[in-house]
Amino acid sequence: MHAKLGDLKFLVSGKHQQSMKESASGTLLHISQSTLDLEQKDPGKDNDEDHAKSSISVNISGIRMHFCFYYLESLCATAMSYKVFLKSILPPKKRSVQENASQKSTKKSKGAQLLKINVAQCSIVYDGDMRLEDMSIADPKRVNFGSQGGRVVIINEANGSPRMAYVNSTSLPDHKNVHFSTSLEIYQFGVSLNKAKHSMQVELENFRLTHKEDQLDNKPVEETKLFDVRKAKFVQRSGGLNDIAACSLINVTDIAVRWEPDPYLELLEVATRLKSVLHRMKLQYAVTEVKDETLNVDILSKKESPTDHGQQEKAQKKRESVIAIDLESLKISGELADGVEAMITVGYIFSENAKIGVLVEGISVSFCGAWILKSSRMQLSRIPISVSDSNSDKKLQSAAACDWVIQCRDVNICLPFRLQLRAIDDAVEDTLRAFKLISAAKTSVLFPEKKSSTTSSKKSKPKMAFRYVRVIVRDLIAEIEEEPMQGWLDEHITLMKNIFYESTVRLNLLDELSSGKNKDSPKAKLDTSSEKNSGCPDVDADVPGTHSIEKLREEIYRQAFQSYYQACQKLPVSEGSGACSSGFQSGFKMSTRRASVMSVCAKDVDVSLSKIDGGDEGMISFIKSLDPVCAKDDIPFSRLYGSNFSLKTRSLSVYLRDYTFPLFSGTNGKCDGRLVLGQQVSIPCRSLMK
Repeated sequence: MHAKLGDLKFLVSGKHQQSMKESASGTLLHISQSTLDLEQKDPGKDNDEDHAKSSISVNISGIRMHFCFYYLESLCATAMSYKVFLKSILPPKKRSVQENASQKSTKKSKGAQLLKINVAQCSIVYDGDMRLEDMSIADPKRVNFGSQGGRVVIINEANGSPRMAYVNSTSLPDHKNVHFSTSLEIYQFGVSLNKAKHSMQVELENFRLTHKEDQLDNKPVEETKLFDVRKAKFVQRSGGLNDIAACSLINVTDIAVRWEPDPYLELLEVATRLKSVLHRMKLQYAVTEVKDETLNVDILSKKESPTDHGQQEKAQKKRESVIAIDLESLKISGELADGVEAMITVGYIFSENAKIGVLVEGISVSFCGAWILKSSRMQLSRIPISVSDSNSDKKLQSAAACDWVIQCRDVNICLPFRLQLRAIDDAVEDTLRAFKLISAAKTSVLFPEKKSSTTSSKKSKPKMAFRYVRVIVRDLIAEIEEEPMQGWLDEHITLMKNIFYESTVRLNLLDELSSGKNKDSPKAKLDTSSEKNSGCPDVDADVPGTHSIEKLREEIYRQAFQSYYQACQKLPVSEGSGACSSGFQSGFKMSTRRASVMSVCAKDVDVSLSKIDGGDEGMISFIKSLDPVCAKDDIPFSRLYGSNFSLKTRSLSVYLRDYTFPLFSGTNGKCDGRLVLGQQVSIPCRSLMK
């Protein structure tokens, strides 16, 4: 059977947003040039059991969806009403376990064995508005006093008033809404399902998620590409019913991910509003739903049946899967705070099983255009461990504990020139706190029922516990970048000094020759006799050889500049970190010998990090044992990072600029200890007295 359809449109009647285009308003879905092919084969003529008995092929040239929040709300209300209506006219029937098993066996033999869907172009556009209003939200502060005081939540200020945070809008009073549009574009999308071979394949040529936001004062629209994928393929196959593991392959040519705060807040408001609408609809239609008591009887009978118990065990076994990754290029960038840009680029990612380990090549991490970490190859391996009941750490028992091994080659760590790492850390921390407060304030305004519903049904999710981490680096270089102008001046002054000394020696020899100090030489005597015989006046301009001496002097100057130019060309120019890629100092190019003020070079570095017993309380007690002031004043902490570490290295050298000999050089180094980083928190004095 072959069917062809020219155009298919789904229209929505009623009001719509004025911001939407007139050509797209009212048209929810538009499908153009679609074909359907259905092929049925006789299984008796084909001896191949795996061959597809029936196949369905769907080809669509274009799909376009253009909607707003009003359309989403209308669709959800319509779908909910139909669901309640169908349940009212078709109540559930009593079904035994044998009937269900027989129906499942018959369903396996029915239906199309092969399904193919090809879409040339798909476009989904959402138009929305974000409200700009002043809000207030409770802002409790969590501190940690250690094993004696424990964790404390401060909800009041020093004067007794509740601790609050205020979110204020910085826009003009006339602008209470910000209009934006998010578009999803897919080119050459194809899906293939084969039930006989238990396989699925998804291919797409280009996948792009774009966000546009209207600017004030008639400025051009700001466009941001949030997600961009080129030439992606996903393949999932299984060996059959007896095969436990399902193998999957993810092959992508290029992935680019961009994160910005404004799209995040705008899409967060849309999701919160939609959750609020769905929650209210469920409460509204929950009263009118018809509940059948026989359904509970069937459920109890199914739970007690031994056949279902065996099926559950099989389902647990089938959870095991193998995921292979083949990614050629990955770029993740984002605006972490005001004026803080972060970027991670990866040249190649490969893994035969992502649950075991991943191989990464050409990784680079940068902040504000300056890279801080580079590595030619990095391998991450995960080693799962079985936690016994004798372990005293109950949190580790409930979590998915595992060990990590990271192997690196050619690792280069750089502290760029004048990169304000402390300012970046503070700005990122303030931005994360602002996002948390804004999202909580938006949720309290748009979805006030969420707080009451989530507190009662809050479930603790298992967390990944990092028990042991081992890092192995073959070649490690950690350096502090030199100031470009200072390094350039020091190096070029040295070159000019060498050339100046050489040209000075040559000019002195030439001056001695021209002044007649070397009169004992045969050439000087010959010149003197020629002067007497000629009867010329005793003037330097008339002395034979003076003109040639001036030419020699000019030749010495020319050779000096030529030698300086050649020496500059021979200097290997350093790329630098990129911190001074623009501005005044961008014109001073340092060489590789003067690229760093201080550098540390190590080979075969082996670092092991393990968890400190007691967690945060154990780290605080360790700090108090070393710092008497902290123990006396009972200083609280907001963040704590620490671990037991063991360091081994085959060689370690410390160099200062371009000096010939290192400041320090050692072999076979070893160090064992404990490292704890704690950030103190400032709290009111009244709370400290408590």
